[in-house]
Amino acid sequence: MIAAVLHLTYTAAMKPNEDTTENGESPPSPTASKETIATAYHEAGHAVMAMAVGRSIQKVTIAPGKLQFGGSRLGTCEIKKGRSKGSKDQLEDDVLVLLAGMVSESRFTGVYCAAGASQDLREVSARLCTRAASQRQHETLLKRMLSKTEHIL
Repeated sequence: MIAAVLHLTYTAAMKPNEDTTENGESPPSPTASKETIATAYHEAGHAVMAMAVGRSIQKVTIAPGKLQFGGSRLGTCEIKKGRSKGSKDQLEDDVLVLLAGMVSESRFTGVYCAAGASQDLREVSARLCTRAASQRQHETLLKRMLSKTEHIL
């Protein structure tokens, strides 16, 4: 499933048919770098996990862009608003989707890239703090969620 989403994401993003995207962003060059491919894996991972937990995807792109409050991003996966269909645990679903980018990217690179997933990991940490009473519980829960993400993908 990741391969199919990755192919669609990569192919759509690599078409050099316009000078800029709808957001005024420059499209990627026809020759994909390792960073571009890793980004495609990362964003496809988010999309695949979102679908696996019953969410709908609004948009997936590997076109670089700017963040609202400064900084930049290499890609994005926008998930439609609303609850998962039949979700038993919304927080767990959120964490699985957030971790899936880094896990999927590691399938291409061979390592977890915490720097590239820093925003995702900050969001994971913030969500897990609502469920874990101690640092040890937080670490245990993170390991369990990471393992579950690996298993699902």
